[in-house]
Amino acid sequence: MFWAAGRLIKDNIDPVTMTLTINPNDVFTALFAIMFGASHLGYATAFGPDMGKAMAAAKRIFKIKDYPSEIDAIQIDED
Repeated sequence: MFWAAGRLIKDNIDPVTMTLTINPNDVFTALFAIMFGASHLGYATAFGPDMGKAMAAAKRIFKIKDYPSEIDAIQIDED
């Protein structure tokens, strides 16, 4: 990655004026953002199985919640 960044900087030097047409700070900021983003994505994927278990548990809870009860406190039996 650093080789590619160095190559990008080298290829963006204007041969006539010998000035950079790209800011090296922007290149390295982008590289570090990619590296940190990839590492944190790796950490986040470790919680995938836990998220699956949580979703399955939530489905079971809502299934129990939606089950009709024999006791209805709102409707009064006239008999």
